[in-house]
Amino acid sequence: FAKPKLMKVAATFLGMTKAELREALAGTSLAALAEEQGKTVADLQAAMLATAEAKLAQAVANERITQERADAALEKLEAAVDRLIAKEFPAG
Repeated sequence: FAKPKLMKVAATFLGMTKAELREALAGTSLAALAEEQGKTVADLQAAMLATAEAKLAQAVANERITQERADAALEKLEAAVDRLIAKEFPAG
């Protein structure tokens, strides 16, 4: 799951376009932006993971991958999302 897609999901969750999100992130983090809007970091994380979780569940249901492999992929994605949410983006 590519970072640009995650950023698009984050922007949608925060009610912004990707361009607005890039501008708003200068000198702050996704976590701080979510909290400024009265949203929780947990809800932001859930939104960012929802599509991948659904795709992985479908792949398991279609027997394209094992549940074990899906769980490992989701674990890696969760760690990446956590890092992205916590990352402080450079100012201007």
